[in-house]
Formats: sequence, structure tokens, C-alpha cells
Amino acid sequence: MADELNKITSDLDYIIESFRPVLNKLQENHDSPVFLSSFTNFANLKNIGNWAISLLKANLNNEKAIHMFKYNEKYEIFHFYIILDEVLFNNTNEMKIIKKTIIAHEFIHFLAFFYAIFSSSGKKSRQKSIERLSKISADGESINKKTLNLLEFLNKSESFVDFYSYKQVNDSHFRTGIENMPIDYSELFKNFLFPRQIFDEYFILEKRKMFFNLLREHEQEKAFKIFSDISDIITEKEFLSKSFVYDQAIDIIMKFYSNEYVKG
Repeated sequence: MADELNKITSDLDYIIESFRPVLNKLQENHDSPVFLSSFTNFANLKNIGNWAISLLKANLNNEKAIHMFKYNEKYEIFHFYIILDEVLFNNTNEMKIIKKTIIAHEFIHFLAFFYAIFSSSGKKSRQKSIERLSKISADGESINKKTLNLLEFLNKSESFVDFYSYKQVNDSHFRTGIENMPIDYSELFKNFLFPRQIFDEYFILEKRKMFFNLLREHEQEKAFKIFSDISDIITEKEFLSKSFVYDQAIDIIMKFYSNEYVKG
């Protein structure tokens, strides 16, 4: 139990493995709540059955997304709502990219609320956390039209300095200040949007061996062609922006597969 508690707050791979099915189910359906208790990875965690998250569609007028946190004191149910403007459900590639990005973004807010309450020990501490989080939620967290610059950030690294885009990927933007969570939330955001598990489905071992062999033989152009072709397929199939896929793929290779290149 203690080991599981430690992993769910400090092990990036374990967090992605545990919560990715929740995010996937949320992206597939809207209007119906998703309960953490229906996922086996959370079976041993105390009070986890009381957590629910819902994705809703509405006419938000000038805003594109909001999230709300509600607590039912009688039944001790923690319910997090992600509400998207109906325009995001338009079936265009650009909207699919934006919608997927925004849902991942809002899901990190859900995790921040989850960890804040999860970290609370004792009834009084938990109640104070709930009151504080309810106030944060009431203050409102919205993604308006200008925040669609996030898509621009994912395509052009220089737009990282843009105020809105910067907030989307900055750890402090997500952090509540009361959670015990050592991992950077911006890392979680990038890895939920494009996790190593997805990368592995396309950049299989055989392809990686070819890629690293070409690099060792100083055939950089041929190696880049393999990398570029696979990245382009991921961009198209997973509805992600091209530059973001390139950057995240390179980061994954350096973090997890650089030993394959060294060992030969």
C-alpha cells in the first residue's frame, strides 16, 4: 500500500499507466461520469471510489473550456467537471487537435485537485483542502479564444513566451499549493498528451535499431528520414501538432532509449 502511494505521486510512468485509461475513457465519452473505482489500479486506494470526473458539452459563448469541482458532503463524493464549448466538437483536424490538447490540459487540473485531497491526512485537513479547492474552482479557470494560442505554442517553440501559452505548460499554473506532488505538472501534461506508450506503438524496436544503426554509421539524413516519417504518421493518426510530436519524441528517445544507441 505504502509503495503504491509513493508511486502514484512520484513515478511518472506509473502515473501515466494508472490515469491514462481514465483520460482515454473520458475522451471517448461525454455526459456520463467516469469513476476511478472502475479502474483496477485504484482498487487499494482509500476513498478512491468517491472520485468521479465528467466531460460535458455546452454553449460557453466567449469561452472554450471551464472546469468545476463539486463535493457532496452527505455522500462524500468528489466530482470534477470539464465543460467544453460545443464548437470544439466540430469534426475538423484542427479542432480535434485543439480539443485533445484542452482535455489533456484540464485533466492535469483534475489531477492537481485529486493530489491535493489525496495528500490531506485526517478529516479536518481534508475538509480544509476541500474548502480551498472549492474556492479555487468557484474563482473560475477558463480557456478563452486567446488561449487557443496554445496550439501555436505546440507548433512554434518561440511562442512559448506568449502569456497564455506559457501558462498552459507551466507547473505553477496547475499547482494548488496544498498537494504533495513532486513531479512537474507540465511534464505530466506533455506525457498525457503524447506518452511513451503511444510512441512505442509506432517507433517499434526494429525501427529504433535501424535508426540507431544509421546514426552510428553517420547516416544522419537516412536516420532522420525514419524519425521524420514516423513522427508525421503520429501527427496524423493521433491528432497532435507536428512540432510538439518532434520535440516530445526526441525527449522520449533521450530519456528512455539512449542506452540502445550507446550499447550498440
